[in-house]
Formats: sequence, C-alpha cells, structure tokens
Amino acid sequence: MNLRNIPSYNVGLDIGTGSVGWAVTDENGNLCHFKNRPTWGSRIFPSANTAAETRLKRGQRRRYDRRRQRLDLLQSLFDEEMIKVDPEFFIRLRQSKLRVEDREEGHREYRYPFFNSSDFTERMYYKAYPTIYHLRKHLIESNQQEDLRLIYLAFHNIVKTRGNFLYQDTPSLSAKDASMSEAIEELLNALVLWADAAYDFEIDEVDSEKLRKVFEDTSLTRAEKKDEALKILTLEEKKIAEELIKAVLGYEANFNIIFKIEAEKFKFSFDNDEKKEAFISSVPDEGMALYEALQKAYSAYILMDIIEDANGKSVSYSMVAKYNKYGEDLKTLKDLVKEYCSTKYSEFFRGEHYDAPYQKDYDKSKAKGYTKYNEVRGAKYDDFKKEVENLFKDTAAISDSRYREMMTKFANGKFLRRLKTSDNGSIPFQLHLEEMNAIIDAQEKFYPFLSEIRHKLNSLVTFRIPYYVGPLTQKGAALDASGKPRFAWSKRQEGKEGDKIYPWNWEEIIDKGASAREFIQRMTGTCTYLYGEPVLPKCSLLYEKFCVLNELNGARWSQDNDKWYRFDAEDRLSIYEELFERYKSVSFKKLEDWLKQRGEAFPHVKGGQGEGKFESKLSSHHFFKELLGTDEWSDQTKQMIEELILWNTLFEDKKILKEETTKKYGDVLTAEQIKKFCGHRFTGWGRLSKKLLTGIKTEVDFRKMSVMDLLVEGDPYGEHVGSSLILMEILHNKNFEFNKEIEAHNEKYFSKDQLVEDLPGSPAVRRSVNQALRIVEEIAKIAGKPAAHIYIESTRDEDEKKRGKRTTKRNENIRKMLSELKEEYKNADIFTQLAKHSDEQLSKRLSLYFMQNGKSMYSGKAIDINRIADNTYCQIDHVLPQSYIKDDSFENTVLVLSEENQRKGDSLLLDADIRRKMAGIWHELHRVKLIGDKKYKNLTRSVVTDRQMEGFINRQLVETNQIVKFVRMLLKSQYSDTEICSIKASLSHEIREKYNLPKIREVNDYHHAHDAFLACEMGRFLSIRYEEAFTNPVGLTKLVRKFVKKESEEAQKQHRIPGTTPFLVASFSKPGFDLETGEVTRDEWNPIEEVEKIKKTFDFKDCFISRMPEMTSGTFWDETVYSPKGKVKTLIETKKNLSVEKYGGYSGENSAFFFIYKSKGESEHLNFAPFPLSLATREDDVHQLIESYAVELCREAKEIFTGIVIPQIYKYQKIEWNGQQFYLTGKKEIRSAVSVFFSQDEMSKLISHQNDISLENGEMVEILDNFLLRAQKRSEKLYKQLKIDENKGKVVELSSSQIYELLCGLTSIFNGKINMLNLSSIGGSKYAGCIQPAINKEINKKENTFYVIDQSVTGMFERRRRIGL
Repeated sequence: MNLRNIPSYNVGLDIGTGSVGWAVTDENGNLCHFKNRPTWGSRIFPSANTAAETRLKRGQRRRYDRRRQRLDLLQSLFDEEMIKVDPEFFIRLRQSKLRVEDREEGHREYRYPFFNSSDFTERMYYKAYPTIYHLRKHLIESNQQEDLRLIYLAFHNIVKTRGNFLYQDTPSLSAKDASMSEAIEELLNALVLWADAAYDFEIDEVDSEKLRKVFEDTSLTRAEKKDEALKILTLEEKKIAEELIKAVLGYEANFNIIFKIEAEKFKFSFDNDEKKEAFISSVPDEGMALYEALQKAYSAYILMDIIEDANGKSVSYSMVAKYNKYGEDLKTLKDLVKEYCSTKYSEFFRGEHYDAPYQKDYDKSKAKGYTKYNEVRGAKYDDFKKEVENLFKDTAAISDSRYREMMTKFANGKFLRRLKTSDNGSIPFQLHLEEMNAIIDAQEKFYPFLSEIRHKLNSLVTFRIPYYVGPLTQKGAALDASGKPRFAWSKRQEGKEGDKIYPWNWEEIIDKGASAREFIQRMTGTCTYLYGEPVLPKCSLLYEKFCVLNELNGARWSQDNDKWYRFDAEDRLSIYEELFERYKSVSFKKLEDWLKQRGEAFPHVKGGQGEGKFESKLSSHHFFKELLGTDEWSDQTKQMIEELILWNTLFEDKKILKEETTKKYGDVLTAEQIKKFCGHRFTGWGRLSKKLLTGIKTEVDFRKMSVMDLLVEGDPYGEHVGSSLILMEILHNKNFEFNKEIEAHNEKYFSKDQLVEDLPGSPAVRRSVNQALRIVEEIAKIAGKPAAHIYIESTRDEDEKKRGKRTTKRNENIRKMLSELKEEYKNADIFTQLAKHSDEQLSKRLSLYFMQNGKSMYSGKAIDINRIADNTYCQIDHVLPQSYIKDDSFENTVLVLSEENQRKGDSLLLDADIRRKMAGIWHELHRVKLIGDKKYKNLTRSVVTDRQMEGFINRQLVETNQIVKFVRMLLKSQYSDTEICSIKASLSHEIREKYNLPKIREVNDYHHAHDAFLACEMGRFLSIRYEEAFTNPVGLTKLVRKFVKKESEEAQKQHRIPGTTPFLVASFSKPGFDLETGEVTRDEWNPIEEVEKIKKTFDFKDCFISRMPEMTSGTFWDETVYSPKGKVKTLIETKKNLSVEKYGGYSGENSAFFFIYKSKGESEHLNFAPFPLSLATREDDVHQLIESYAVELCREAKEIFTGIVIPQIYKYQKIEWNGQQFYLTGKKEIRSAVSVFFSQDEMSKLISHQNDISLENGEMVEILDNFLLRAQKRSEKLYKQLKIDENKGKVVELSSSQIYELLCGLTSIFNGKINMLNLSSIGGSKYAGCIQPAINKEINKKENTFYVIDQSVTGMFERRRRIGL
C-alpha cells in the first residue's frame, strides 16, 4: 500500500549509536511503498564522540591564553617606567623572533632583542647569567640599583612559569621549610579512606615521619628508598604498598592494582602527562582523594630533589648549583669518551649539519648521543642513559670509578639532568613568589613603583580562576540550543557587569557565592529513574542509609546452610542500629556473632556485595557523630549535614568550602570543627534522587509510603508482614505502583518542549535520539498522520576496538581459582590439561569443563576431555531453562553428561536428589568463584516464586535502554494518540535463530532495516496475542507457568531435552486458530504465513540507505611546527605574514567542508576547494566568509571571482558521477556509495562458514560471482578500478576462508567503509580500488554529468543539483 494513502500504519525502529533502521508496515504487517520502493531503510551516521579530547584541548588553549594575558599585564605594569630606561625594549621583545626585513618600519636597526648598548651587550648578559636562575639569584643578593630590564626579565620568567597550586592552603610555604610532611600525611589519610572503601583489610598506623625521612634521605638511591619505604608501609597486600611507593618515587606504577581496576591496563609514571590525563576518568570516585594525594606526594618528592642544593635558601640557588654540576658531569663524560672511545667522540658530541645555507646547525633528524639529548626536543633521559651504557660496553671504562659513579647518578636520575624539565612543574608557586618578593625588597628603594604595584605583581603569580567560577567572560562563548553559554556560568556583582576583570580585583567583580551555586546546578547529575531530578551525593546521609538498607535487605542467613532466610523487620532495625551505626564496617562474621548473641547456634550469612562483608557503610554518619560529639540530630541538624556534604563533594577548593561553611554555619560549628570538616574529603555521586527515595509516595496499606519507608518497614502484603524488600522489588511490585508515578513524572518532564540537546547522557545517545525522531517525523509528514503504533528496539553497537577481546585472562583466572579448592575436591590432571590450552583455544565447552573441575555439574562424574565435542556424550544445559528466560551466559549454562540432561521436574528445575547430592561440590565451586552467585542460586533453586517469575517476564519485555526511554518519552509528547512500545532486541534475535533468518553486519547496511521490520512483527504479534504485555507484562505469569508444565510433560513423553524454547518464541510459533478448519481458538495469528512473509521481505533487493554528511571539527591543522630546513614541502604559516621559508609552519591544514565556486581566467570555469576549519569556526556569517575566501583564492590564481555555485559540501556528501553514486570523502578522494544486496540463502551459507561449517569452494565462488555481477551494475567505475576480471581466474585457487575474507573486503569497499583493498591474494594491487579523481577537472568536462545529491533523513526524498557550466 502506498504510504501517502494509507489509513493506518505502524513504524518499527532499530536504534543504535551509529545507525537507525526503520520500517513502515500496514495493519497486516506488510511493508508499505513510496515512489515504487518498499518503505524501509537504514540511516547511518558517525557515533558522536565524548567531549573528553575537546575538553583537554580547550583547557590547554585557555592555559596558554591566560599565560599570555599575565605576561601582557606584567608588561603594562612596567610600561611607564621602562620607557624612561629603554623606550624600544618591549618592541624588541615582541619582534624577537622576526628577521630584520620583517620588523616594523622604524624599529629595525638593532642586533639583539635584549641589550644593544656598548657597555652591556647580549653576549655580556648571557656570559654573566647563563640561565635565568643566575639572574634571579643575582637580583636577590644585590644591594645596588639593577637595570630595570633585568628585573623585568626575572619577573617575566616567574610569571610565565609560576608553579603548581598543590599547596595553596599553605600561602607562607618557603624553600627553607619545604618538606614532604604535609604530602605524606595527606597520602596516608587518603589511603585509610580508600582502604575502608575498597580493600578487604584495614591500614595499621604508619609512622609518617619515618617515611618522610626515607624519601628525603639523599644518601639513598631511589631503589634503596623503595626497599626502605616498604619496610615502613606494611600492608596486608604487599603489592599495593609496592605500587604506591613506586608512584611516589616516579617509577612506572600499576594503578590497576592500587585502584582495583580490572579493565584497561594503566601503568605509567607521574611524569607522563598524557597517560596521567587519560587515567583520571577511570579513577573511582572514592579513590580520587588518594590519586590526588599520590600526585602531591610525587610532586613533593621531586621538589625535594630540586631544592636539595639550595642550602636553606631559595630555588634559584639550587638551580645554579645544579647548573654547575651539569658542567662537571659533562666534563666527566667527555673525558671518559676521549679516554675509552675516542673514535666515537665526534659522532657522540657533534654530528651532521643541515645542508646550505644553514651549515652551523646540526641536523636533528640524524643526531646521536649527547647531541641528540641536548638538541632534540622530547629526547628521553632513559634513552640517553642507554646510549651511554652501549657506548662504553665492552670497554675498560666499566672498571673506572668515574664511570661507576656516573652510572649510579644515572640510576637516580641525577647525571646530566637538564634544568628545564617537566620536574619543574613540581615547584609550588609560593617558591617563585618568594623570589619575586625578595627582588622587590632589594630594589624597591631604587624603584618605588615596585612597592606600589607589589600586590598586583603578586596576584599575577598567585591568582588562578577557581574551577567553580569558570571562565570569567561570556563574550564569544559557545551557546547551547537555548542560547545559554555551554561552558561559562560566572555571575557578576550587581553594578559591575561592564567592569574589566584583573587578577587583583576579580573578587570585587565576581559574585563567588552566586557562581558557586550555578556551578552546583550544572555539575549535579540527574536521577536514573526520574529525569531532571538531581542525584544525591554518594556520601549523603540519606543515600548511605539507602545503600545499607538495600544491601542488608538482600542479605540472607541460615542455620544449616540449607534453608536461607532474609532478615525480618525487627532484626533489620536492630542490625542497623547496633552494628551499622556503631561500627564503621560490618563483616558477615560480625553479624554472625550478633546472631549468636540472639540465641542462634551456628548462623551463616551471605548475600552482601562485598567478599565476607557488607560493602555499604554509614561513613558520613560516623564522621559527623565524631565531629559533633553525638548522633542524636534534629531535622535541622540533618539538613545542615546534608548541605555540608553536598558542598564538600562539589568543592575541592578548601578555601571556598571554608568560606561557605563559615558564612552559613559559623554560629553552629566551632572553628576547629570547620577546619576538621574542610580537611575531610567527600567524593562521588549516587544514582538516585532525594525525590525518588522520599519524595514520591504511593498508597500502601491505607497510608502513603515512600521507597525509604518500604526499605525500612518491609512489605505489608508479603507472606510475612514486614518481609524485606530491595529497591528493584519495590519499583516493580504492582501493589506499590511506583512505576506509574515515575512514568507520570517523566511524561510531564518530556512534555515541556524538551530539547534533544538538553537530554542527559552522552552525545552518542543524543545523536541517535535526534535521528530517530527526525525519521518518525518525516514518515508522519508523508502519511499525513501519525502512526498507530511505533515499535522501538535498541541495539548496542559493538566497539570495533574491543570486539572479541576479554578484559582479563580466562585461563589464568581459572587456574588461580582451581588452586584454591580444598584438597578433597582437587583434580590432579586438571592443571596439566589446562596448560595445554591457550585463552584463544578455550571454547565455551572447554571453559565450562575447566570451571567445573572436569566433572559433570549434575552428577560429579568425570568428563572425558577427548569426547567433549560429542553431543551424544555430553551437552551444554541451561540451569534455568529457556522456557523462563533466554540466558546463554556462563552464569546459566553447565556441561553435563547427555544421559543426565533430562532429570527435571514439572517446573523444569533440578530434582531435589541432584541438589542434595551435589550441594557440597557446588558450594565449594561457588566459594572459590568458579561459579557465580547467579548460577549458584539457579542450581539450588527449588521453586520459582511469583515475584521471580515476574522478574523473568520483565527482563524479556521491559526495555531499560536509555535511548529507547528517551525516544519513547519524546515521541509520546509529540504523538499522544500513538501507542509507543519497546521491543527487546533479544526477542528479534530469538526469532532469527528459530527460523534461520541470518544476519551479517559486515556485508551491507540492510540488517538495520531488517531488524526494524522484525520489531514491527514482534510488536504486532504481542498486540494481537498479549495486548497487556506492554502495559502489564507480569500479567503473563500464570501463562508462563502453564507453558513450563506443558513443556515438561511433552519432553518426558518424547524423551527430549526440556525447556529449550523461550515462552514468547514458542507462542509466536503457534497459530491462534485451527489451520484445518479455520476455527479461531485464540486469535488470527498465523505463524506459517508470517514467517514466510518475513523471509520474502528479507529478500527484497531495494532498501533506502542514507548517510549523514559530516562537517569536520577539531584541530585547525596538524599540531607540529616544522622547520623550514626540514623535508616537508608544503607548510602553513604559524601566524599571518610569517613566511614559511623563514619561520617554518604546520604541515597540513584541516578543512571543515568543501565548496564550489566559479572564476574567470582565460575562460570561465568551476573550482572545487576545501574550506579551512580555522575560518569555519569564526562567528562571522559563514556565507560571507566563503565568498571572501573564494575571492582570495582567485586573487592568488590571478583570476576573477564570478560567484559561489554550492557553498557547503560536507564529508560523505552523496554525489553522482556519470550515473554512478559515490561519497565525497576528501579533496581528491571519493568512495563507492552502494550497498549490494545478498539473498537470505547466500547469507545462510556465509553464516555457516562463520560457524566453522565447511563450504565447498564452488559454493563460495558462486556467492562471490553473484556479488560481483550485482556490484558491477551498481558501481562499474569502482569495479574497473579494482581490476577484478584480470585476476578472477586465481580466485578458484583460494580456500573458502580466503574467498570469504576477499568477499568481506569487497563489500566494505563497495559500500564506502574503506577506500582501498589489498588484492594481492589474487595477484592484484595492495592498494586496489582507491579512486582519486581530479575533481576540479572532472566537473569542468562537458562530457561528464556531475550531481550533488542531498538526501532526507530517510533517503525517501532527494534533491539533485547539477554541477557544470
């Protein structure tokens, strides 16, 4: 039926993070048609990246910009006085990089930028002051009037490299009294807090003073310090202590061990800024204080090394001493080389020069040894050390005492250590400020203005914008969809809106309190369930109480390890008050002892989130109990505590925290209490809001109750009044109706003209939501009405980088757990067998075999590993049958002997005999974690309760994916009469498996449309047969029980494995009427016709494929500045009018998009050109910018500009060239834009190959031939470019695997995923298929037809623009 005339229709959506599949069907489930094509398709778009990389670059740009501003302010403060001394001094500095001919007119005639007078030249300056630290030292010591220019240069260096702010709470810090004491105290305190949260042991008191002395002992090598420190920091897990100490001492440390992170490997030293920045996002909230304390301790350790030669004076004294040592070290090295390796002296200390005209400069690309270390930026100290070792290898030098002393210094990083290294970042700003003030003290009697501007000069060193204030100006700030600044939120004092801000007056202009409150609103995340509601801090009293109750309510206790019970309401209240409120941590043993005191003989406890203890605790309760001296708090006090925790979580800056606390609660708390509170760190955010826990109340047992009320009091309708509930049980219990309240809140939230840009979640989520909404909107416009039903399915696209990778080594883990089994359970041969299999060889059957200690899970009989693949001998069984829920994970599968795989009762659960016999083995496997909690519960399960059954049904029908939730809510707000339903992707997957409907993502993009069509079919089936499934899925409980019983009975009659088909799939397969008589028994559903229709539809050759064109963003050009002496031919100016031949430049400019314009030279012609990203980001009118840029290009080409033809052509814009379609991907690159169809039969054969079912070569060749015939028709130009016909004869010589690999490569290049293909396997080029036309020439050829094609979001509409004269 035509979509335009349709009376009613359904829409199916398959939403991923990089695609949206869509399908439009009529009431009978048939695809509609539009423009004689079936109405289904795939929208492809790049998955939006997170802002992490952009944020880092933006932060770096801001730091450079603020540094430049500080130096400009410094210059302005000296300007008036400097004119009296040297009027052109600042002009010369500004022009210091320029050659004579490029300087300003009238300011060219000088030789040096600093000093040019006859009595004091630049040469004399550098001889007197080899480093800036020599100058600073001289100015501190001088009691004579010094040249003002020297004072400025010293201050310029201090302001430019002003140091870190790790000790900003210690403003009086001086080089004289600097030590590691404070840093070590903070480290140990943070370690105690982190151990409390993450480790299974407590930290014994550590002697911080002893630890400080070890770290500061200059007589010890770094390795010796590590060994000595390990004797003091004695932790139960020595490996953690070792990694902590390595981090402080600057070694590479394994942060996975410290922070209990099992995913990506994080091993680095703190001098690696790139890895350090990358790791921050992986640090757990509770561990951030420890991570920052580690950085501070490392910085303090490096600082001690920097100032060790200061002899109680300031930092410049130490630097000068190090400079002198460097000279002595260099002499020692040269002497050793002359004596033992004289033939290599020139190569090691000199090297090759650049070719003329720059003979005097070394060619850095060829530099070696000391020349490389000294000349090449980024040359590593450790690499230089290795070069020195290799230089003296096998020489007599190794027995020379000078050599041994040199290598000892190398080992400690103290031989030939440069003065200018990243280590200098460890110098706190106070040490630079100390020298600035010392210079002012010495020179103010000669220059009184220094005294007058001292506070301003100091502010250039001490001022930094507090993070909670953000950018001080909102001028030019990026705006969001509602017109508000995206990254700026500072508030000004009333009447100061137009005042200029300086470091010395910012507090008078900026309203810190208002800015801080704005920051709180911006930084607080939103509730997992209630959209728009702010989450609670993780350390909030309310949230910690929720966590404790939720974990305690899920815990169980037993007298005999057989029957397990949850705690009743009275016990839970007593446990909470007597254990959790009394102790900082509650272990299972502590609770078992408590039960013994209550009269239970041999109690056992399990079910907490931690190993042997409860993970949750009332840390904040205990802290404030100690702080306030009581825990009997009024509501007003509790409110104060909650606000204090919120501030502490948000404000890392103790200064603002102290100010806010003192301002509001200074009359309630003492100064000592405020100090202690500010010294404590609360970190992290919860997932839930206060409104969810206490604000929403529903009618329960004739009164209003909240989630927290039910967590405390229990279930009033349960088998036992007050029986415990956890959060998920409360939310999904139909008696409480919390889900209805949550749904109502969210519908109201989304009905307020909600912008997609303002949705919570990642950019990838927002982009997917936006594309899905636009597709539905376009379909509704064509149909002239909204859909009757919209069925939404979401798939999580696989990360290509992580596909197929495991986060940990399975083989290693299994070996470790098997070794922990008790002696009576150990299998002597298992380790030998395991050693023969690598991780890659561990199939599911083999993995289960080893995880079960080589024995059947139902009998304990040994399984013969040599017969493990024989299905008649052993089988994989689902512990909880698929009749309940489809779960193929390791946690629901076991390996058993085939004859044991039918021993299940009416409920399809394991017989009581099996449970009793195997209980001991299962318990032991569970103890060592070879089986998890979920599998253990399923194995020992004796009954499926109604509540558990409801959970199984919910998991099959209720979609929790964030994208689906957003799309459903937004669509509901726009199309109120449309029924919006979510379909679990697993249902479509099960239908595919049941009816052999193959899916291969790699061959084309049709599968997105196929999945959308399947979502329509599943939705239509559920609407026909189980209408209540979308509104009340738990209403299916009785039907599932009946189905399970029937399955069991039929399995026993037919002697087959029971419970292999999920309930909904089985129901999908059963007709609702008698196929012979036509008598309706349930409904009109006919699975035979429906499946036939699906297969027929999947063989449709036509499908709308549209791709979102991309405007490039990011860096303007490649970041490296190349020398004009180098080999890079095409360079871009670093600044306007700086010739690249003289000053070098960037190697490549990035473009935002392309455009086409007309110009006239000898004749009028078209020009295709990239538009620079650096221009596209300006705030000016982009069309005006494009025209101005085109005029400039014409001027350079000595042509006349005559007009813009197409102003913006984005990357992946669809074009048509002589009847064939391509994507434009570069200035000289296009890619094929065709998706080639595969039949279901062909796909089935390819799936068989993927599943290691061997295919004849002839079958694979036939599939390849059919593909090539279709591909040649769709894109003949690419086909010819690949030169397939020339090498086709060699295909038959390939194996079926090689042909499959070739086919996958061909599909990728024809649908534009890659731009070239290696065809060397059939004698072709390694770079086959790369189409690089000269687009400028092609669009001007009269014989060519060239179109730019703009597609709508569905691809059902196209605008074709002919390009040509």
